[in-house]
Amino acid sequence: LQSSGTPYWIDEFSIQKELEKCAFDRPFAAALAKDGSLEIRIEKHDRSAYLVLMPAYGGREITIDDVEDKIRELGIVFGIEYDTINNMLSEKIYDKPVLFAKCKEPVHGMDGRIEYDFPLEFKMTPKELDDNKVDYKELQMIFAVNKGDTVARKIPPTAGEPGCTITGKAIPAKPGRDITLTAGRNTAFSDDALSIQSLIDGQPILKGKTVFVERVLLVQGDVDYSVGNINFKGSVKGRGSITAGCSVKAPEKID
Repeated sequence: LQSSGTPYWIDEFSIQKELEKCAFDRPFAAALAKDGSLEIRIEKHDRSAYLVLMPAYGGREITIDDVEDKIRELGIVFGIEYDTINNMLSEKIYDKPVLFAKCKEPVHGMDGRIEYDFPLEFKMTPKELDDNKVDYKELQMIFAVNKGDTVARKIPPTAGEPGCTITGKAIPAKPGRDITLTAGRNTAFSDDALSIQSLIDGQPILKGKTVFVERVLLVQGDVDYSVGNINFKGSVKGRGSITAGCSVKAPEKID
């Protein structure tokens, strides 16, 4: 039967039974016409579906209408890739599961965050001068703001975007976590409570999760090349001395 290239499905089970009976000189059905068939496997909680085509043996081939009928029967309504199905039919891809429908995954929300309009840490970078020279006294280690300046702002969390299963059910998105913005001394919230403004001229400081603005700049040690020149909007109070060649400037008071 195989060598003759019969287009029918060879029924090996029936052949084996007849051989066991040793029944001779009696015809029996050894090969049958068999229509093509298909199977659809839905996996991962309706998140994906695979199509398996089985070939016809002398019978009717599977058509796109057969596939669509099965898709409707199973309630698959979203994420169907018809190009994939048509390619399987035209290329006669049999006995192989092929992904042909997939869900839309949810986009989870982003956590809220706080953006600060002042440096939280400083790098000791001397000021560049002309002729490739640098001034090691101008380290710009002090940052000051004016009254009314925004010193921090809150970016609210997002809700995210739900997804959809291949059967049309919503896949919920996880909302982002909120974060607390705290206004400390000499600061105030904006009307929408999403930003903090300075109430004075001074130095913004982050202590824990709270933003302050200090009118008095406290210098713990000497004003030397490790600190650089100081030009502060407010008052400066020092506990050391000013090294020769360095300077301290403030519009209010220098102690």
